[in-house]
This record gives sequence, structure tokens and C-alpha cells, in this order.
Amino acid sequence: MRGDDLKQIVSILSDEKTKLLMKAQEFRTHNLKTHETGADEVERNVFDQSMSLAIELQERDRLALIRIEKALEKIDTGTYGHCECCQCEIDFRRLMIQPFTRMCIDCMMDQESFNDKGPLL
Repeated sequence: MRGDDLKQIVSILSDEKTKLLMKAQEFRTHNLKTHETGADEVERNVFDQSMSLAIELQERDRLALIRIEKALEKIDTGTYGHCECCQCEIDFRRLMIQPFTRMCIDCMMDQESFNDKGPLL
């Protein structure tokens, strides 16, 4: 992978990391403000339901942050852009769309196909 391409990927990963961290901070701030205000039972139920969804979304974002950190670590060690399954180079277009992907498109499709069908006996 060319140096300019790698710089572009680092920029995308860093921007996404910043957005996710800011989103997490906003969630914590909003949660504290909402929790501090007194509310009746209906408001608490609505808050609990929306909080449940927000927690699920936060978990998804947390996993994305972990994958971003791993991608940045791979860039530092020079192993970025190679499929974790077949060790082939991942197409740059795929990396631009999903810069923290761990697999090439063929291995990803194989894995998804396997997961859809379940283990073959």
C-alpha cells in the first residue's frame, strides 16, 4: 500500500475514532442530565426503554472503537491491509469503505455463508 493511501486511511480511522469518542461523551452527559431531573413513572419507563436502546448502540460503538484501535495498531506494526484469514492484501477500495475490516471480501463472504448455513456435518 502506498504511503499516501495509508495516510488517507489513518485520517479516516482517526476521524471515526474522534466521532465515536465524542458521541460517547455526549451520551454520558445527556444520561447524567436526564437522570438528575425528577420524572413520573411514565417518563421513567420511556427513559428506561430509550436507555436500553442507547446502551445497545453504545456497545456497537465500543466494538467499533476496539476495531479502529486494532487497525491503527496494525498500521504501526506494518501488518495493516492483510486479511487475517488468507493473509492476502485487502483491496484498497474495501479498506476505504470499511477501514477497520479484518478480512478480504472473499473470506468475509465465506464466513457469512458458513454462519448462515451453520456448520457442515
